Amino acid sequence: MTDSLKSDQMLDVLAGVVSTGEGLPTLNRNQTLDDGLEALEDGGKAWLNMVDGDTDVNEEALGVSDSFELEQLASFELIVKCADEPSCRAAISDLVTKISNQIDLANDHDMIGGLAAVGCYARITRFQRDNLVTAGVPNTKGAIVTVALTFISDQPF
Repeated sequence: MTDSLKSDQMLDVLAGVVSTGEGLPTLNRNQTLDDGLEALEDGGKAWLNMVDGDTDVNEEALGVSDSFELEQLASFELIVKCADEPSCRAAISDLVTKISNQIDLANDHDMIGGLAAVGCYARITRFQRDNLVTAGVPNTKGAIVTVALTFISDQPF
């Protein structure tokens, strides 16, 4: 059996899963918007950033001695700027769908980031698009997609 996955390693795994998505902007990690918007295929611009989240201990892993079931959270911040509001909404929808598809693909192939882990599973747990810094900015929309990655570790972190 390989070494247990730790929460920082799981964040790397999650970043790897999303960063390989075709048509997604380059994934930044724990960066600010100063890094700039990247052009999209449809003429709009977008920015994608993953913010490392907290780790929660769900429970001691049953059937595995001295192990814990952990849930690692990460938030994917999206900002799009397009010619008009409908284009912004369409771009956000497209990018969130691509993130979701990348996660589904990783789950379906049981190879999240190329790492095989007992009990490893990713899912979107929250989609937020209100009360963001982009509120009221013309032709600009934002969203935050929170993803949880559940896995087994021999440490509670």
